[in-house]
Amino acid sequence: MSQSQTKADRIPDSIKTKAALVLAGYDRMRKGLDFGNQSTNCFDFEEALAFVCSPVVHDDKGRKGLVASPVYMMDPCQLGVSPLKTQTLFPTNTVASGLPDGAAAAAVFQVRYASQTGNALFLSDLMLAGITQTSALNAANTVTLDLRGLNQTLDIIMTASAGTATVTISASIDNVTFFQLDSLVAAATTVKHYNNTTVGASTYAISPLSWRYVKVVAGTAGVGNTTTLTMSMK
Repeated sequence: MSQSQTKADRIPDSIKTKAALVLAGYDRMRKGLDFGNQSTNCFDFEEALAFVCSPVVHDDKGRKGLVASPVYMMDPCQLGVSPLKTQTLFPTNTVASGLPDGAAAAAVFQVRYASQTGNALFLSDLMLAGITQTSALNAANTVTLDLRGLNQTLDIIMTASAGTATVTISASIDNVTFFQLDSLVAAATTVKHYNNTTVGASTYAISPLSWRYVKVVAGTAGVGNTTTLTMSMK
């Protein structure tokens, strides 16, 4: 050490040795921590943190690498089926028809809305959806809604260009067999609001929001007339 260099200018050898022993087998991240007790601080611990580190290993050439630790998930009961299998994680874009029979799987399926700006694609959880459809002249107007995850409210507005039309609401678990839950009298304009406790007036007096698929049909409004269905669900 030169005569002009002070103790504050260098890290003492004792501290260097101690740090090396503490961090043996670990490698520190170079970025500093966002530590503190403010609402915007990410690392809000009671005691101060100076760094984040990760365990590392060395190969026969002295190169460093991170250790990958596998995680196994399983259901010990597995409905009595043997042999015991580990669970498989499906990606969120897997459709029901793509699920193999008898697979031990764990997945989260969400309704998502995709929007694109230039080369950037954004996916956001779908919390509200709406649709508008106008029929052909003197023809029924049929819309089938997939309510997956959107089962709080359903609002329906039917407007006839002239004349009147009835509206029926049916529900299904498989998009094949539908049960009629409600029938609304013919009118030039029909407005209907459903929530979890609103039941229909047909044979099956239950809420359509308990079902996966809901079919809304506006009947014909007469020769030369159309109907427009506008619906919103969340």
